[in-house]
Amino acid sequence: MRLLYNHLITVYYSDLSDTERIIDDSGYYTGEVEKIYSEPTEIHCSVSSATGMAEVNTFGTLTDYNYVLLIAGSCPFSENAMLWIDKTPAEGECNAVVRRIAKTKNYCKIAIKKVDVNEATI
Repeated sequence: MRLLYNHLITVYYSDLSDTERIIDDSGYYTGEVEKIYSEPTEIHCSVSSATGMAEVNTFGTLTDYNYVLLIAGSCPFSENAMLWIDKTPAEGECNAVVRRIAKTKNYCKIAIKKVDVNEATI
């Protein structure tokens, strides 16, 4: 029932596509990497009300998440994805990150956490 068309909302995601080594002015590798994300892509899914309790135990004892997304079929992104929920990429930076993905034959359940812009790129 949660995946009925009337219950779906538009969410944008950007998946980690590559990493690039950071080089200092002298040409030496600093030991840090810069994450490179893909262009934001639109997807329709069901978003739960605010949660975070390990009541269902879908994600084990992980309680570090605020919402659960339900997507029919396979999951198009990985656990490194950034999300825009309740806004578009044109309105600003991402406001959520993926914490865990639980896959079944028919749908994917994704634990996500709301974050500040500075925390999302760490």
